[in-house]
Amino acid sequence: EPGDAKKLDAIMQEIPDYRRFHYLEDLIIMQAVLEKCPPQETLAKLDRLQQWITEDSFFYISRPVLRFMDYRLKQASAGELNEYLAYWNRQEKELPLKMKRKFNQFCQSLLTLTEDSNTFFPFSEYFRAKHLQARYEAIQTLAGREYADIKEQLKVYQKKIKRGAYIPFIIKDNFREESGHYADIRTVKTGIALQLYYRKYGKDAEKLSDLVPEFLPEIPRDPYTGQELKYRKGEMTHRFRSIVEKGNAFEAKIEDEKIQGVRVYSIGKDLVDDGGRNWNGGSTEKTSDIAFTIVRGQIPK
Repeated sequence: EPGDAKKLDAIMQEIPDYRRFHYLEDLIIMQAVLEKCPPQETLAKLDRLQQWITEDSFFYISRPVLRFMDYRLKQASAGELNEYLAYWNRQEKELPLKMKRKFNQFCQSLLTLTEDSNTFFPFSEYFRAKHLQARYEAIQTLAGREYADIKEQLKVYQKKIKRGAYIPFIIKDNFREESGHYADIRTVKTGIALQLYYRKYGKDAEKLSDLVPEFLPEIPRDPYTGQELKYRKGEMTHRFRSIVEKGNAFEAKIEDEKIQGVRVYSIGKDLVDDGGRNWNGGSTEKTSDIAFTIVRGQIPK
């Protein structure tokens, strides 16, 4: 709460910068699940957390929030589902600006590094011209856009950029990774629409076009292909994660089970269609998709 700001800041000083957001977000999600908080309250807390963290950093879509949606979806009323849908619509609208902010901060940190008198780079102007200019141009031109729309431009910039020591930023890989945020949001939005359809008609949609225009204005597209998200209905394998007690400790338990359900997915950054499998499954290729699954019927014990 606002009155706890000083106490919160004191706690945050003890946590590494890159973990602060995760800890607070996890606490909000756990409270929502354990105390069965109304969705309005949970979404308002997440919004406040995002506003706070973006003052100094950048926002991204995290897995705890997505898992929360998976948990809440079948329990939510139609009104709550529409609130969730509006929340994710807002997140998608704000995403390009937040992605640009992230890349600009990274570029600025590199500029600061080259200007530091104690830097490892004694020829800072040469270093700046050779290693940073093309990166800066790519960020200004391409940040916030989807991979399917910029993949040809990425190839051009990639040829201009030489990966130097101490610079982990690779244009093609980083922009391809960032498009995953679009995929996360769009699969969740489509999952919510699928549940709204199920609530109203008592059955699952046969195809994603059944959701348009009643629940979605259009079928969301896969940011990696530029085509519509993919959809599966019926039997499929789903990975379940749970916590089990073992001796005096707790550990994660992971099991793959056959289920009946629906799944909407993007092929993901590896550009390989794995049928919606969103884990590598121990395969040698290590490929996976970005998927949102709704289990129908009883969940395996």
